[in-house]
Amino acid sequence: MKLNRFVRWAAGGVLVIVWCYLEARSHTFTWQAELLTAAAIILMVVGFFRVVRSEQPRSFDRGAIFTWSVVASAVVVFELVNLSQGPRSRYPTISSITNELLGHSLPGRALIALGWLGLGVWLALCGS
Repeated sequence: MKLNRFVRWAAGGVLVIVWCYLEARSHTFTWQAELLTAAAIILMVVGFFRVVRSEQPRSFDRGAIFTWSVVASAVVVFELVNLSQGPRSRYPTISSITNELLGHSLPGRALIALGWLGLGVWLALCGS
């Protein structure tokens, strides 16, 4: 039983490292970047429903849900407004800001992707 759990965690770790490497190599708004982002979102949704289905029903903190909804909405509005406004030099998106900061540094971009995934996992675990 323990070996099976270890193998699953090791396989998950390898998948995360491969995903971060591929994400770092892709360029913004290419089909490769869109595919990698879609794969991460699909895995997140599948994982969310597996956790929700396996746990006992519980009450949710409505204040926390409202707060995170406001933050997520603000980020989405920022991204969409800046994306539709015009040149990235005047209206940068989060990805264009990180591209400017990191340039073409593959290790830096991979570490940012890993940090972004880590932040998501941390936020998900804090809520449970």
